[in-house]
This record gives sequence, structure tokens and C-alpha cells, in this order.
Amino acid sequence: MESTQNLYAKGEKSAAITDLKHLIQEVPLYLNAYTLLAEYQLADGDRTGAIVTLKSAVERAAPSLKSGLRRKLQTLGKQFSSHKNYSDFQQAIKQINDGNLGAAQGMLESVLKQEIDHEEVLLRLGEVYFLLNDLKKSIVYLERTLSLDSKNYEAASWLGRAYFLSGEIKKSEKTFRKIRWGSPELDEQSAIWWSEVLFSSRGKKSAIEFLEKQFDQFPKRVRVLVKCAEYRAGIISKNNEAQWQAKKELQLALSRFDDYASKELDAGVKTPFGINQLNLENLKKQIQDSMVKLDEKLKKLDEARP
Repeated sequence: MESTQNLYAKGEKSAAITDLKHLIQEVPLYLNAYTLLAEYQLADGDRTGAIVTLKSAVERAAPSLKSGLRRKLQTLGKQFSSHKNYSDFQQAIKQINDGNLGAAQGMLESVLKQEIDHEEVLLRLGEVYFLLNDLKKSIVYLERTLSLDSKNYEAASWLGRAYFLSGEIKKSEKTFRKIRWGSPELDEQSAIWWSEVLFSSRGKKSAIEFLEKQFDQFPKRVRVLVKCAEYRAGIISKNNEAQWQAKKELQLALSRFDDYASKELDAGVKTPFGINQLNLENLKKQIQDSMVKLDEKLKKLDEARP
């Protein structure tokens, strides 16, 4: 390969790339040729070609070498080949945040044609199709995202939700279990969706135990506390202990609400499934309504006691 590297050093890039392609055809297990070819292709602006080359290397590599090649592929999968594509991607994200999902979908599909197997573009397409209720397409893009990076917990969260709404509970549970739940980058919605899956597959006790652990780790997450109270309120228990505990949780959620709301708004989180002023007002009303209903339920239960 020294002669090929000399060609490249002299500025004969096309000739060097052609030489490496021929070398790979003749010696398909020569992994160094794949990695050098990918490096030259990327430097030449051919990000798509570099990804295809590294994928071929992963397929042919011995098990002990696959992880290193996959890391290179993951890194490449997060890079943009041009400033225009990056700018278009950022505009698509803005459209998502503004609730213009159709526009975002078109922009992301266009970027993906230029940025094959781009991890972040695939992830956002999976998210958009989920929000558009096109679960089949959402699943396709999210599965592709995880094939590039199995530890992309955000993709796993969206995919788990899509499986769940598609009725594939076992797949949903398996996907959610891949997530490291101590990760602070995972939002409340991820935890709440996982609790829904646990509720469906394992029952209220498992869902409540998970949410309790989440609240212990992240005590400012009011929505987690409200969801926990919702599950607990439906439990039949001695002396209505579960209902009284649920009431305490709702009272705690209400006492922390103003601080929670101001911090979320200051953070500028605004997505179709995120935080905005209307969502916060609805959340506060939900807590207040739940407390009224729970008080009525406790009153009836007390009246029914012998």
C-alpha cells in the first residue's frame, strides 16, 4: 500500500482511491485497505462511499476487530459531508420544535439522500414518523439507527414506544430494557412510556417500583410523580393506604410544580411531546383534578367502611 499512499501524497487522489478498490477486490480480507480507502473517500467528500467501505470491512473482519471498526462507523455516522446538509438538518429540527412535522419530514428525507445512514437524521425521521402516527416507517428508521449504535438510548426509547403502540409488547419491553435508566439525558416521557409497558406486561407493582426509583434519582421530575400516583390510586389496599400515599404524591407534585415549570420554560424545551406553557398549564390542571377525584374516592371508601 506504500505506492498508493505515495500517489495520494502527490495529490493523485483519484488514482490512489482506484488502486485501493482494486486491492480490495484482489485481497478482500485486507482490512487496512478498507480503512485507508474510507479515510481517502471521506477526505474527498464521499461520506457515503466511506460508510459503504467501512460496512464491508465490518462484515469481513474477525470478531476481535469488529468493535473498533464499528466505532469508526459510528463516528462517521454522526458527521455531515457538507455545511449545507448540516444547515438543512438544523432547519428540520426547528420545524419539529415548531410542530411543523410534515415540513420536517420532507427536509429530513432530502438530507438522508445525501447523508446515507446518518445516525442523527435516521433518529429524527423515526421521531417525526412516530409523531405523525406512521408507526411502520418510524420503526424502520429507528431500527436502522440502533443498527448503527446499539447504545443510542434516545432511539431505543422512541422505538420502544413505537413497538408498544403497534401492539408488539414483547419487542417493546426488550427494547426498553436496553436503556441505562440512570442516564440524565433521558427525559421524563421515556420513563413514563417504559412504566406503561411495565404496567401492561408486569402489572402495577413493577410500574410503580420503577417510577419510585426514577423519582429517587431525579426528584424534580413532577410528571413521574404524577404517573406514580395515578397507578397507586387504583390499588386495593388495607385502610386505603395506597390511596393516601397517592394523595401525598400529588400534594408533593403540586408543591414542586412552580419551580419545575419555571426551570423547564427557562431551559427552552419546546417540542410536540415536550414542555411549553400550554402543556404545563394542562399538567397543573391534571394534578388538581386528580386530587379532587381522589378525595371523592377516599370519602366514598370511608363511608362504605363498617
